[in-house]
Amino acid sequence: MDVGGACHRHLERRRRSAGRHLLQRSRYSLRRHRLLSETERGSALVESIFAIVFLMVLSLGVAQLALTLYGRNVVIASAHEGARAAMELGRSEREAESIALRTTRSATGSLVRDLTIEVNTEAVHDGDRITVRLSGRLAAIGPVPIQVPVEAQATSLRREEVD
Repeated sequence: MDVGGACHRHLERRRRSAGRHLLQRSRYSLRRHRLLSETERGSALVESIFAIVFLMVLSLGVAQLALTLYGRNVVIASAHEGARAAMELGRSEREAESIALRTTRSATGSLVRDLTIEVNTEAVHDGDRITVRLSGRLAAIGPVPIQVPVEAQATSLRREEVD
């Protein structure tokens, strides 16, 4: 009896049935894929639009945060610049106020609104203490319409020269 031939015929039958099974399975998958694609037509477009809108809002929020921090830093630097000008250059309160205003406006434009500047000179035992205080609101730029209040104060000491 030919054992090798019987084995070969058995393997051949298994291969054919496995091929039919894969063909039937692929037809079923194709049919199932067609049903899903008909019911979900346009879902990729909608998901893309949602993703783009989300990323735009996120990036505008980050830009608004960056501009808010920039405006705050400019107001702080302007207060220091006004106090420094009054101390080192011997300027008056009015000139220190003008320098702080000019510094803020040139660096921020219209980012800082309702800016108020107060300059006070106080006599202390060894000179004058100059305090420059700036306060205002940062304009809302971006998706969050919140105007952030900002305040800064700088103090410097002008010492009297001893001969």
